[in-house]
Amino acid sequence: MNFNLSEEQTLIQQSISEFAQSLAGLSVKEILASLAEIDFLGVFLPEEQGGAGGDFTSYCLIVEELAKVSGSAALAYASHNTQASYSLSQWGSEALKQKYLPQLCKGEKIGTFAYGEGWIGKDILAIETTAEKENDGYLLNGVKTFVLNGGDSDLYIVFAKTGESLSAFIVEADAQGLSFSEPYRKMGLEELDTATLTLENVFVPAENLLGEEGQGQHIYQSVKDLHSISLASIASGLSQVAIEKSISYGKERQQFNIPIIKFQALQEKLGNMSVNIEAARLLTLRAAASFDTGEDIEAYGTMARYFALKTGEEICIDAIQLHGGYGYSKDLGVEVLLRDLKGISVIEAVTEPLILSIAKHQIA
Repeated sequence: MNFNLSEEQTLIQQSISEFAQSLAGLSVKEILASLAEIDFLGVFLPEEQGGAGGDFTSYCLIVEELAKVSGSAALAYASHNTQASYSLSQWGSEALKQKYLPQLCKGEKIGTFAYGEGWIGKDILAIETTAEKENDGYLLNGVKTFVLNGGDSDLYIVFAKTGESLSAFIVEADAQGLSFSEPYRKMGLEELDTATLTLENVFVPAENLLGEEGQGQHIYQSVKDLHSISLASIASGLSQVAIEKSISYGKERQQFNIPIIKFQALQEKLGNMSVNIEAARLLTLRAAASFDTGEDIEAYGTMARYFALKTGEEICIDAIQLHGGYGYSKDLGVEVLLRDLKGISVIEAVTEPLILSIAKHQIA
């Protein structure tokens, strides 16, 4: 197996790494607009759908580099691509694809998911949002919580009950009866607005149904597997920043007139951090390669997400510890990495613990 990136993938990684640094300090909306200008909003979608026709591995490299600059922007970018655009690409009718995908790829519209409700996470059996047939469409009623980029997106993939089954619909932000709460005040991912979406008799044309009635759970599961790889890429990027800051601080900080980077205890921590980052990155790229080659991505995607998030939190905690009291302050930008990582694992929760999903896949 060849673990080296292709020449094209390496070029993309280098170009986005340099470009991402110029985005530091911009808002999530401004960063997404900048990515649209260089055709990176639809990087792994087919050219005939308005995308760049690239591979998913290249997309993951972009996500990781973005995360090094802004975890919030990386998550918004991931939601736009692996949730909204991919859902349309796979289950939208030809008319929907022609209508929306070019706009999503050009950044004229930004999309996201609206699935979870209340504190129930992603439990389909507890979803109460309904879609009742009304003439040539559906009336949607319900409340969706923790909607990423809520209020700032233009398209929402809304999941609602059609009878006893779940279906997915495209709902535009200006639909009558659609409203948002004030953004939540969060522990992390502070630049990414996250809000409650309320639907009160929102009329959705029948042609805005993704796939068929009752296909919503299949759509959600398929997208979740792909989105898991995105989340692993974000965790890898945040972890890389944590170790780079730790090394830099270790070279500057001195005790007994010796840089603390020379102390064996610190080197041991850095060694463990380095191993876990590389393992998470390789597992993530293995999952991405599975998608590119048409393999089942569920197993590797879940493993990558679990390992990258778990070790990522540990790495960020170690980075804070290595910085001492300064690591606990906001001045050095270390503690925010942990807060963003925790936000990803909490907001992007799943019904079943990831480790159990991994075990079940192995013994099936």
